[in-house]
Amino acid sequence: MATDSHRRRRSMISGVLGNLLEWYDFTVYGFFAVTIGRVLLGSGDDGGTLEALAIFAIGFIARPFGGAVLGSIADRFGRRRALMLSVLGIIVPTFLIALLPTHQQIGALSGILLLLLRLLQGIAVGGEFTGSMVFLSELASRGHRGLATGCSVATAMAGILLGGLVYTLLSSLMEPAALETWGWRIAFLLGAVLGLVTWFLLQSAEETEGFVDEAATESPVLACLRDHWRTMLRCVMVLALPAAWCYAVTVFVVVVLHHRLGNDAVFAGAMGSIAAGIPIVCTPLFGAISDRVGRRPVVLGGSIAALLLAIPILALVDHAATGVVVLAVSLGGVVLAVLQGGTAVALVEQFPDRVRATGTGLAYNVTYAVAGGTQPLLALWLVDVTGSYLAPGGVLMVLAVLSLVALRWTPETAFDDQA
Repeated sequence: MATDSHRRRRSMISGVLGNLLEWYDFTVYGFFAVTIGRVLLGSGDDGGTLEALAIFAIGFIARPFGGAVLGSIADRFGRRRALMLSVLGIIVPTFLIALLPTHQQIGALSGILLLLLRLLQGIAVGGEFTGSMVFLSELASRGHRGLATGCSVATAMAGILLGGLVYTLLSSLMEPAALETWGWRIAFLLGAVLGLVTWFLLQSAEETEGFVDEAATESPVLACLRDHWRTMLRCVMVLALPAAWCYAVTVFVVVVLHHRLGNDAVFAGAMGSIAAGIPIVCTPLFGAISDRVGRRPVVLGGSIAALLLAIPILALVDHAATGVVVLAVSLGGVVLAVLQGGTAVALVEQFPDRVRATGTGLAYNVTYAVAGGTQPLLALWLVDVTGSYLAPGGVLMVLAVLSLVALRWTPETAFDDQA
């Protein structure tokens, strides 16, 4: 019995480490977007930022494909196998990005290779995060699925925090010339090492009862599109808000503070770290609360808070006083924790076992491709067009309204299988 318990804990650790790896690799790219634009895209001091963020968004566009393919593998051949494949698919592109020649060395080919590697990484990431949420929720005991998926999301936010800390540390310890020449590559090599540790842990992980009891016998993608399209639509409408909110308070705020408002990189990175750090502690808490009161009340509260605070938070970021900026990003982090604590577990519970990984992967990754990965690019474009840092807040408010509308028809699932 002790051996089974030990193996289950080891399995859950491997699942959450995969999330840490995924979000670290994706967001560290966002933190170094300006440097990558200059070094690999050869676009000049400022012109490369939008191009680098466009490739950031393209990586998300590949995620629905990965969610469909790897989700189908998870539903038909096992959650663990799919996770091992997706982690391997993250490790290799991350390592190769760290070794890419510069634009000065090989011209436009450096940008083409970067784009291809980000696409491959996006496909792998498309199956990892949702696969991990399904994996952990099925391993969790009854009445603790919200806590388990909350921990899953928390470690994902820890990946963002780790990316911010690495960015801040390298920026503070290295001269700008050294950071641009080779320092940024260290951040990607660290991600590759973390991936190897995760991959080796997954080799000894156990399979979940959800897969063992009810493996898919037909195409999970076709089953989702035929039988569960309404569920996926509701999930997309609810998930769009935390997707955009996450990158608004982490990546976008860092870019604005440093490259648009003139704050130093250490301060900007620290603010991103605060916004990502708060959900690490609070998301499992709100996930556990959803186990007690239900998923819908938690998501409802987060959506209303986002609707009321989106523009005030961005207004406070554009302020000279450090304490005010800290308050703004802290509020953003709390709202994000509430949203993620309720939506993650609710998403997993919307689909039956036989199509759970595929349905979750499709809904989540379509949403993050449209509303998450494009958020920094869209937000900067809106700022350029309107001249106001408050403009992206209007988009967040619209997404909050969509979430509230979708919740009207979203069933409560917290107590479905609890005694």
